[in-house]
Amino acid sequence: MRRLIALALVALAPLLGAGCGSDSITDPRQAVAGSYALTSFDGKQLPATILAGDPQVDVVSDELILTSNGSFTQNTTFRVTESGVTSTQAVADLGTYTVSGSTVTFRFSTDNSTGTATVVADGLSITSEGHTLAYAKR
Repeated sequence: MRRLIALALVALAPLLGAGCGSDSITDPRQAVAGSYALTSFDGKQLPATILAGDPQVDVVSDELILTSNGSFTQNTTFRVTESGVTSTQAVADLGTYTVSGSTVTFRFSTDNSTGTATVVADGLSITSEGHTLAYAKR
């Protein structure tokens, strides 16, 4: 009887192992897919002034939505104050992204430009043109 159980376990081992494997994600885009909200610009909480003077431009909010198929949408809201008059402007952009290790590369559809982000424990970090943007995954 013991021999029969041992043989059955040996025969079933490959099948049992297949079901007990890790839940790792084979497509790295699935690991980063989701919604990310900008939490700080150069370490300043939002709204943050990104251009001082007249006009003054503040970023009020920014959201990146990454889909598991490799496309993304970015929705940004700015507050512009010029000659004492304040207005709000919403800007939307979209494109595609790829993931290599902890680097996410974005390609924007509007002008074919690219940008990169680093995946961090709680979201994404982007350094561009001397500025650091921190995004938290929702």
